[in-house]
Amino acid sequence: MGEAESKISNLGSISQGAGIHILGHMVKTVLTLVTTVILTRTLGASLYGIYAYLLLTLPLCLIFINLGANNSLLRFIPKFGESNDKSQAFVTLSATISLIMSVVVGVLLFIFAPTLSELTIDESLFSKTLRILALMLPFYGLTNIGASVFKSIEKLHYTILVKSISRPLFRLCFVGGAVLLGFSIIGATIGLVLSSIGTLLVAVFLLSKSTHFSKVKTPTKSDVVSYLKFSIPLTFNQMGSLLYKRTDIFMIGLFLSSAAVGVYQISITLAGFLALPLTAFNQLFPPIASRLYSNGRLSELEDLYEIVTLWIFTICLFPTILLVINAEEVLEIFGDGFSDGVWVVTLISLAQLANAAVGASGYLLMMTDHQYIVTLNQVVSGVANVVLNYILILEMGLIGGAVATATVISSINIARVVQVWYLEDIFPYNLNYIKPVIAGGAAAVILFLLGFKLSGLQLLVLSLILGGSTYLGIIIMLLSDDEIEPIKQIIAE
Repeated sequence: MGEAESKISNLGSISQGAGIHILGHMVKTVLTLVTTVILTRTLGASLYGIYAYLLLTLPLCLIFINLGANNSLLRFIPKFGESNDKSQAFVTLSATISLIMSVVVGVLLFIFAPTLSELTIDESLFSKTLRILALMLPFYGLTNIGASVFKSIEKLHYTILVKSISRPLFRLCFVGGAVLLGFSIIGATIGLVLSSIGTLLVAVFLLSKSTHFSKVKTPTKSDVVSYLKFSIPLTFNQMGSLLYKRTDIFMIGLFLSSAAVGVYQISITLAGFLALPLTAFNQLFPPIASRLYSNGRLSELEDLYEIVTLWIFTICLFPTILLVINAEEVLEIFGDGFSDGVWVVTLISLAQLANAAVGASGYLLMMTDHQYIVTLNQVVSGVANVVLNYILILEMGLIGGAVATATVISSINIARVVQVWYLEDIFPYNLNYIKPVIAGGAAAVILFLLGFKLSGLQLLVLSLILGGSTYLGIIIMLLSDDEIEPIKQIIAE
């Protein structure tokens, strides 16, 4: 296969993965939105804040449970192949580590739940829910291992089935159902445990039926050393990532109120949807990048990175404009009191656009064996976010958290692009970025004009239809034949 055919094939694989991820995420969004509306309208901002803070505890626990397993599997399984005994040994190793660490972390969480509650949301209910949450950690950790295995062998549809369909569906049934039946926040937390068990059962079934990883293979000492040399730095990387992504809401719980946590969580969740294009294209970019880099096909890797980055930015730009201009109308969907998060939505949305504009730069650094640079990035940005949030939340309240986090997200993404350029001589930008900017400007004018005449749901619907049509129409008009041809070939395949 020639380089041109290989590039189209890889773009096709990444695009197909992105499409599957977006479809799955649409299902996840609907299920999560229904669950969230049930919780916010039934529990109110204060109790929902406890639930939101509880969910934020899970990523922190997962870092110590999985010890970088998700990215390590993305690196090693594509390198050796699905059927290779080494790949199966790495899966066995990651699952064993996850199970042991989940028990350790769960015990610690159960013991120190009252202390954590006093340091953050000082309410007895939060302490009780933390202790219930400890029970779900083994199931949650192993499920994420399974999802990473599917992703590493490019069977993304199974990852979507587990994380984007099964998990939110079980949460709607068990969490939403518990609240509707009157069991309040305690019932919702028990529902989280039950939904995690159900999701793990789905993952195990799919792994046993559709992969070669149903058998246990004992890793060698060298396998363990290789795995830990890669995974341990990425554990610190994930800790830094969590600090720069979630320090704001942890500190809002520390310095403000559970109601403020609820408002902030809804706001950043809405802005977080803008990361969907980046997340979608990142599903299969890492294993493909790892394979290209391992085979010395660097020019092909650069072309792939350049095209994918432009596509991500183009897809993300209009939704960002739509959400920023209509932030108040969107927040009102969740009930009284949530419109206080307008500026939070605006600032974090712009930061997410900056995140999208650099594409898969973080994964590119990681897959080209610069994991220590990736770790340093995350640790430095995490510490910076802690400092900025501490200062700005005390000075500005809710908005201060958004200012701090948006600043750090934008800065770290600029740093990643510069590092990729310096270390690998790969730069993704060209004059083609002018095209989505022109289309976005035209769409923004239409949305502003609609805002003078309409409001509420009517404004949202017409903004989506008229603004989206304008944006898409101008993009299509400005595309060159060289840009259209790869898209046609991908569709034809």
